Amino acid sequence: MALAMDPFMKAEMLIQLGRSQEAEEILRQMADTVKEAKPRTLVMSQLGQLLMRQQRYDEAMECFQLALRMRPERGSTYRAIAEWHLRRGDNPAEALCWARLAVEKEKAGPGLSQDCQKICLCEDMSTLAWAVAVDLHDGVEVDRLCEEIAFPALTPACSLALSSFHFGKAWEALGDEAQSAAHFEAAAQRDANGIWGREAAAHRVANPA
Repeated sequence: MALAMDPFMKAEMLIQLGRSQEAEEILRQMADTVKEAKPRTLVMSQLGQLLMRQQRYDEAMECFQLALRMRPERGSTYRAIAEWHLRRGDNPAEALCWARLAVEKEKAGPGLSQDCQKICLCEDMSTLAWAVAVDLHDGVEVDRLCEEIAFPALTPACSLALSSFHFGKAWEALGDEAQSAAHFEAAAQRDANGIWGREAAAHRVANPA
């Protein structure tokens, strides 16, 4: 109940439920009032990701750049920028650069906790796999990254589904329909009602094997 009362967590729940407009209103209110670097970085990054999924790319990048200036050591912001390039499909080399930086920053940073750092690193490597596939067409490296993914036991379903979706995009870019479909299916099963599960399900409908 306490978590539900927290504005950031309420926005996150609304995002997962697909109520984007309500979530955006809360995050923008927080962006106007939260001034401390760590929480403000989280707010701007989450707002950026919400806008990115709506293809409001310029607004999203403004949020990511602000988050990056406030906490340049945070790996997840670099991961988000890598995904921004991958979703736009305009500069795979730039996406790869940002994805590699995300992994480097995550490994070097202290993290909020050991489990949190592991979760973020696994998300970063999943996005890196997508960038490697798009820019380098290197299936061996995608396979290696997939084998290195080791989420802790208490990982949220949304993080597991994110990883599966990004590996699905990686194998799709490499033309491996079987592996791609398996990862999209995993994303849909891991978080059927969340953003990544819904996107994976929609992707399978739009791109039948």
